[in-house]
Amino acid sequence: MSNNLKHSKQHGFSTPKNYFDSFDAKILQQLKEEETLHQVKTHGFKVPNHYFNEVDNLIIKSTSKKTKVIAMPLLKKALYTTGIAASLLLAFTVFFNQNNISFDDVETTSLETYIESDFELQDFTTFFTNEDLENNSFSEVRFSEEHLENYIFNNTSIEDLMPE
Repeated sequence: MSNNLKHSKQHGFSTPKNYFDSFDAKILQQLKEEETLHQVKTHGFKVPNHYFNEVDNLIIKSTSKKTKVIAMPLLKKALYTTGIAASLLLAFTVFFNQNNISFDDVETTSLETYIESDFELQDFTTFFTNEDLENNSFSEVRFSEEHLENYIFNNTSIEDLMPE
């Protein structure tokens, strides 16, 4: 049956012949006649007596019904215990699972790039104490001129040697 409706060529709506030709004239004529307006004696809407005086009370009565409240102590307990367990887990992972990082763990290349790029003398002094500097005698270290020349030639450029 639904297949027949899909391919139907009739739209299902019909009006009497010449309905729209005289429609405007009929409406205008009815508006011009005053008698048609006086014929209507009732407005068509009916409200019970004292409806507007009592409607507020009826609305309040229907909306103010109190429902039974069920306490959920188990849900509260579960939330509290879950919160305590989560905070203990967080405390254990933060305080007891700390990795101690040493210089052995740091790669040599990352140390070299740090020293070459952003290393200043103040940063260098934090690694040594006065005792370390007194125990090491840097004056005893001797370099040959050939090694120094090779180092300067291989590791510096002319721009590095020029004062700013």
